[in-house]
Amino acid sequence: MEPRDDEIFEKFSDTRLSKTEIRERFERLRVARSASELAGLSSAISSEIVNSDIFRSAQTVALYSAVRGEVDVSPVLPVLRESGKKVFFPRVCGRDLRFFEVSDAGELSAGSFSIPEPPEDPAREAAPSDIDLIVVPGLCFDRSGSRIGYGKGFYDRTTRGLNTEKVCAAAYSFQFVDFEIPSEPHDARVGFVITERGVFRARKEGLKNV
Repeated sequence: MEPRDDEIFEKFSDTRLSKTEIRERFERLRVARSASELAGLSSAISSEIVNSDIFRSAQTVALYSAVRGEVDVSPVLPVLRESGKKVFFPRVCGRDLRFFEVSDAGELSAGSFSIPEPPEDPAREAAPSDIDLIVVPGLCFDRSGSRIGYGKGFYDRTTRGLNTEKVCAAAYSFQFVDFEIPSEPHDARVGFVITERGVFRARKEGLKNV
């Protein structure tokens, strides 16, 4: 059964918000949640990830290091590794993200913006186009897969031009809005969104449970 919009989307009375206003509002919304609540939701989302068909079919997966209350997908790493998949994490290099294979979370250390990153090892690098599925964080999403992050554009530059089927967002259900997020030509969309309520395919006519 398809979820009702009122079961998915965060409701706002003013749909004419700018990207900056949306970003600020959703940062406050996330900060208002307790650490224990976010940890519980992250655990549920991680379970949805490892049990989803889109992850079962992927042989190479890019995760991210969660900061500032983002969905913590760290429990996914050992599960994917145990199933024989290669797992990559991003490293900030100038204005771009480069992805390096990681076998264990202990290989990550604080890098740009104090975010844990993998070491720069060309022998373990993969181009974004060669990774089957890239998991991205974000502050806010709409039904068509538009995304608002922190405004620096790293993931937009990384995933722009890729098939959206290769890009999946890990998000809390309260990070959805039922209006169209303002977007620009350089903004990249996600093809799927995974929340504690399931896996959804992003599309203009509404999210579809998959």
